[in-house]
Amino acid sequence: MKIGIFLFLSLLSPMICWAQGQLKIDLESFDQLEMESQLVDAVNEYRKQQHLPLLLRDESLDAAAFDQAEYNQKNNKEGHTQEEVVKENVQKRVRFYKGLHYEIGELIYIASVGAPIKTTSTESFTINTYTDAAKAALNEWNKKKDSKTILDDNTYFNIGVAASFHPERREISIVSVIASSPYELREKKDREDDYGLVEYNKTICDLFNRKNSFLPELLSDKVFVENGKIYLENSDRELLSEILSDGRDGFSIDIVGKDQFNCDGGIKLYPSNIHYGLLLRPIKASSINYKTPEGNFLNKIELGELPSYYQSEDVNVNLLIFKEGSVCNYIPEAKTKAKNLHWLEPKWEVFNPASEVATFYEERKFNSAETEKVLNLLDSLQNSVQPIQELSIKIDYNALSPFDSSKVKAIYQEKSKSIVKKPHISSHDTWKSIEKFIANRTIAIDVRGVSFKDKIEILNSTEDPNEINFFRSSQLTTVRFGMLKNITSEPTNSLIQEYKESIESNKINNALTIQKELIERAKNNEEAAKNVITITKMEQVRENLALISNTAIARHQLEGKKVLAEREHLRRTLLGLYLVDKTNPIISYNLCLSILHQWEMSKKAPVSPEKWEEYFKSASADSTISKDKLEKLNTNFYLLSADYYYEKGDIRERKKSLQNAYNSIMSTDNTRDEMLSYAQYYMFQLQINWAATILKKQLSKAFDAEVAANLVSISSYPSSEISEKDRSELLNKIYESEPNLFCHLFTTKSAHLLYLRNEQTKKNWCLSCQ
Repeated sequence: MKIGIFLFLSLLSPMICWAQGQLKIDLESFDQLEMESQLVDAVNEYRKQQHLPLLLRDESLDAAAFDQAEYNQKNNKEGHTQEEVVKENVQKRVRFYKGLHYEIGELIYIASVGAPIKTTSTESFTINTYTDAAKAALNEWNKKKDSKTILDDNTYFNIGVAASFHPERREISIVSVIASSPYELREKKDREDDYGLVEYNKTICDLFNRKNSFLPELLSDKVFVENGKIYLENSDRELLSEILSDGRDGFSIDIVGKDQFNCDGGIKLYPSNIHYGLLLRPIKASSINYKTPEGNFLNKIELGELPSYYQSEDVNVNLLIFKEGSVCNYIPEAKTKAKNLHWLEPKWEVFNPASEVATFYEERKFNSAETEKVLNLLDSLQNSVQPIQELSIKIDYNALSPFDSSKVKAIYQEKSKSIVKKPHISSHDTWKSIEKFIANRTIAIDVRGVSFKDKIEILNSTEDPNEINFFRSSQLTTVRFGMLKNITSEPTNSLIQEYKESIESNKINNALTIQKELIERAKNNEEAAKNVITITKMEQVRENLALISNTAIARHQLEGKKVLAEREHLRRTLLGLYLVDKTNPIISYNLCLSILHQWEMSKKAPVSPEKWEEYFKSASADSTISKDKLEKLNTNFYLLSADYYYEKGDIRERKKSLQNAYNSIMSTDNTRDEMLSYAQYYMFQLQINWAATILKKQLSKAFDAEVAANLVSISSYPSSEISEKDRSELLNKIYESEPNLFCHLFTTKSAHLLYLRNEQTKKNWCLSCQ
């Protein structure tokens, strides 16, 4: 609660011009109403010039001001306090006169009628009129920094003034009480007191809060409204017994509503040191009903009713915990983005091809005598849009061939150089195959004993179709060329054929390129692609490690992700690859990850958590796994460990795992989404300080509205270590970046209505959310 109290005794030069015809102060008949009227007019004229809300007279403030003015005059004192306890300060005086103003400032001035006042080195005036007295008071208040703060406060909407005149001393005791808009009670049954509850008592509350420091985090979202009634979840009966250890302990509800933050007026908070809105009747431990008539524990405890004039979506329902009548904890309603997280599954590492295109091979066969057809093909390859990577020509010839193989080879060699840099042109004499073939044929008798020339003539003149076909097949020219193609447009069957051929010919990069596309198609439920990826077997040698690793991971993702046996198969496969090449960082990383995958499903480690570090170091000792990847593996190991120890009931080891996971997170360059997930996990674990630190680290890189919104959602917890100033700055940055998200925070109650006490935050809320 903010209260400003100031005392001013001197007179200064005028700053504001008053109208002519001012009423002179009559010492025999002092006009109190005129003096008060002039004072209100002077203050409002000043605020009008400053573009501030004009102040409305308020009876309770008038009464409090008059009481102090009379007290000062009668006792010849110049102060803000009184001896009577119920009126000892301005706050109590306003409450004594039924005023429900939360923020109050008090200004006091003593005006001496007829006294000459020097305002500057060359100017002076004398207080002779009521206008002069008001002008002198205002100028004095405006001159002082603290009093000007009260005059310039745009959250103040009400004023009370009073003047008490002492004729013998010729002094006017002027008091002005300026305050925020009063809290409004809606029904006669609404109480104006705090039901006997008192402020925080260190003797009673300190020990309780040290033992139960987690209560704000634990209970902030456990109060809810259902069918007009307000309940507290009764999920932890041991904790409830700790809170309500004495019959004088209990709960109360403070209802803060949107109507307290009128966009056309001031903020109307209840003037109390223990609550801000409508306080419901406290419920003591002795009267709380925990059980059903049958003796079963209730899963919710009724704490009161939501007044009919409120809608649950328009209020924050805040919980007060009191011990022996002293409010030890005020827990604002807070809806965080908390989410539990078993682990944040790291991505598998895959061997990626060097290129997004692959070489597809084609083979064309011609009769060796059909040189023109071969040359036509070479012309088309020379003009091909798709680059030709490889070109080979094999010319089969023999004595039956009607051409000179050397000349043909030279022609092809010269032509091919314009297609690829290093064509491979070869010729192969097939005469031995001819001799072998005719040796078992009838024609062998015809050629026996004849000259070689006659033998050739006899063979060329044969009419046997089998012999003719064989002789032709022995004189073929085979053109084989590799063409670069964008694999995404190739049919799956073509990819499968080329994939298998690439593996057989040890073209690993080509196989990796095609494999990547086949895996994507398999994930899109293409059965042919899925079959070749999951079934194709390769020799487990160093050259094939990349293909085998990718295949094993793809199989896991396609078939075995939810099957423990498949996870064990993957781990064994990767272990075998690791034994082939212990220096491969991708294999080492995937092996460690496979261990976590198996543990994540089996709920127990293939090695105990205590031995993980030793195993982990062994698996990565000779590799070049990056520090960030190692830390991410460790992070997830400790997250799984936390669950492992929770199941075992080992709270101490679980806490160590949470701490170790946090340390890994903070030492790793995680992505923005990963940091959000980790922060929300620690919110769920009620480790608000760690969650806040993770979010702050992410915001230090660059402002992100969603990250900031998560931080705002936990800012009401003391352990978040977020000041009101920092929270207001976050909210205003969110508004500037994403106004809809700013409004959503208040709609979902991730941002508390009390945050609207900040002037800029309320202004933004009124502009865009109402």
